[in-house]
Amino acid sequence: MAKGRQRQKKDAGGAGGGVPAGSGRMKRAFELFDRGDKVLARREAKAILADHPTEAEATEAKELLTRMQVPKEAFIFAALAAVFILGLILIAIART
Repeated sequence: MAKGRQRQKKDAGGAGGGVPAGSGRMKRAFELFDRGDKVLARREAKAILADHPTEAEATEAKELLTRMQVPKEAFIFAALAAVFILGLILIAIART
């Protein structure tokens, strides 16, 4: 489902495909992000920030990095699920 929306966005965006205007390295990072290769996109954005970028490149790289952050709620939900499963296991052990 998520891939379908990305394809629609590329088709609707015309030649640009939803990639913002900027340097070639930023275009490459956004293309990697759009294709689903988050690890390489993150590495590219961090490399751009490390190479003393222009103000526009720095802004775009920071924006790309913030897009890829995992929401705090996901970690909280995972911790609650782990506690719940552990509780179920302890109840099962106690009943045997």
